[in-house]
Amino acid sequence: MANVYASNANSLQTRPNYVRGCAIGCGLSGLVVPIGIALSLMYHAENKSKDANFGHVQVGVIVDVSTEGDRHKDFRLMT
Repeated sequence: MANVYASNANSLQTRPNYVRGCAIGCGLSGLVVPIGIALSLMYHAENKSKDANFGHVQVGVIVDVSTEGDRHKDFRLMT
């Protein structure tokens, strides 16, 4: 998505030096790292909270989330 936006940010007057578009693409692509770290930390905190409330999930248990979704007591997010 970052590259699509960056390619549209270039104007015909800046040809052949598309510095602004490349900078926008790099900046938007660089946002992936802090967002990924924040999401991983939030998932870890959610899993820790569920472990404290419901206990640890046994290894190899198949969790059917078709009725309760992510509210199921054995549902954990992948971190």
